[in-house]
Parts: sequence; structure tokens; C-alpha cells
Amino acid sequence: MKSVLVIGAGSIGRRHIQCLKQIGIPDVYVCEPMEENCRQVCTNFDIRGTFSSLASAFERHYDGAIICVPNH
Repeated sequence: MKSVLVIGAGSIGRRHIQCLKQIGIPDVYVCEPMEENCRQVCTNFDIRGTFSSLASAFERHYDGAIICVPNH
């Protein structure tokens, strides 16, 4: 697996991003509407790209996706 989209960059999303980086996934993308969360993950991790909406994120292909949004 080379590319993964993480949907949601809150605390759970950041944990998943960290794990993806630790296991060597080179291309991690993030979909997150809150600018502050995007800024934090881009500062702390090597993120390939960020998207503020699912529509824009789904314009490209990924090998996998992880949904990290609140369940409510």
C-alpha cells in the first residue's frame, strides 16, 4: 500500500497518521474541514496533501482510506 486518505485529523486521525508513517506508508493525504487541524498535521507529519471536502479528496485515487470522524 502506497497511498492512504485519512478522513478526519482530530486526535484519532493524528494517531492513525502517526501509525501509517511508522509502518512506512509514503503518501498520506488528509481530508479535514477545520484549518487548525490541517495545520497541525502538516506541521507534525509529512503529509502529501490536504483537502477541506470529501468531494475534492475523492478526485484522486488512493490505495486505502481510514475514516476517523466522530461516530455521532
